[in-house]
Amino acid sequence: MAAKKQNRRAAATHQRPEWRDEPGLARPEVPQFVEQFRTDYQEILAVRPGITDMASLRYRNEESLLAKAEDAENEYLRSVLPDKIRLAKDYIQRSSFLFDLRVILQTLFKLSRHTSELEQSRRAHSGRLHERY
Repeated sequence: MAAKKQNRRAAATHQRPEWRDEPGLARPEVPQFVEQFRTDYQEILAVRPGITDMASLRYRNEESLLAKAEDAENEYLRSVLPDKIRLAKDYIQRSSFLFDLRVILQTLFKLSRHTSELEQSRRAHSGRLHERY
């Protein structure tokens, strides 16, 4: 699954407009999926991406979500991608400085929470190792 996600990202980087080659920007999508949802993406790709977005927040564990699916690509096309498109369009409609600030703060909160969870897990694992030896 990880290889499939890497291939999807790698394929998407070859056909992006120049300004989308900046590191850290939210998006892109696989060109074949953009083609399948061309009408939706015409609106979405007309707007410059940010460093994060609502879909990044909602699907930060996308890989593990899709790993549970019987057919990951079908699940992605049937469920995940349409929701990502809806979130992107919602962002376009609600776009403002305050909304951007809210999304950035939510991202920082999720990142800090994830980092602390990883640190707790590392400490717990480290403690178990010391107990064994």
